Amino acid sequence: MFSLKNISNLKDEINMDAVAQLGEKVKDMSGRVRYMGDNRLLKNTGWLLAGAAIGSLLSHFLDPQEGQRRRTEIKDKALSMGKTVQDATRRRFEDLNSRVRGAASDAQDAIQAGMEKRA
Repeated sequence: MFSLKNISNLKDEINMDAVAQLGEKVKDMSGRVRYMGDNRLLKNTGWLLAGAAIGSLLSHFLDPQEGQRRRTEIKDKALSMGKTVQDATRRRFEDLNSRVRGAASDAQDAIQAGMEKRA
């Protein structure tokens, strides 16, 4: 059986500096493990959320009852957006073309005026 006298004798035999060093090592290791665990948890949570989002989108668009309507709606919106971008681009190039032609015409008129003035 243990008694207070035995515990007191045991305390005298233990190297307290070694115990302190061991405690510091355990504390340092537990901090590293906790950090690694938190990091893994964040990565796993991110993948879990990404997988849930992808699964939700797939089930939304592959739904046998409403999926075809949703896919058609998305396709129509994409085509409409493409046409809008194409029309806006065409108008921009037409505007740029007319501005360049106007600047070229102004330059040509200025050159002809300068030549007539010399003559």
